[in-house]
Amino acid sequence: MKHTKKIISILVIGLIVFWLIWSEYKNRHLRTHFTITTGHITGITGTSYKNNNRSVLYDYEVDGKLLHGENNLAPCVKTDSQGLRLLLVNQEFPVAYDTDNFQKSDIILRQREAALYNYQIPPSRQYIDSVLSCK
Repeated sequence: MKHTKKIISILVIGLIVFWLIWSEYKNRHLRTHFTITTGHITGITGTSYKNNNRSVLYDYEVDGKLLHGENNLAPCVKTDSQGLRLLLVNQEFPVAYDTDNFQKSDIILRQREAALYNYQIPPSRQYIDSVLSCK
């Protein structure tokens, strides 16, 4: 019984480590094999009572196919849900998508995401970066 628990624990830890390495690989692949397109934010979901994290839901098109994406967003704590929705929903933003896997994407809302893709946020959108980043 003790031996079985030890084996199960090792397997679970091994799976978690594999998942973390695989996720990092996919993120690095996206950052080196990407194309930029335009995405349309369709919604903002959830917040937890413990933190200010939300998910940004967006659509983008590749080769005539409509795709859906979702990215986590931890905006400035000064930004409430309603203000965030008014700021972002129904707006268009650049989306970097993986050229090998169109389903893998990242919406570019702030300069910190833009820097990952050597993209410069236009001056007209820098206000959004300042609101989301508490600048």
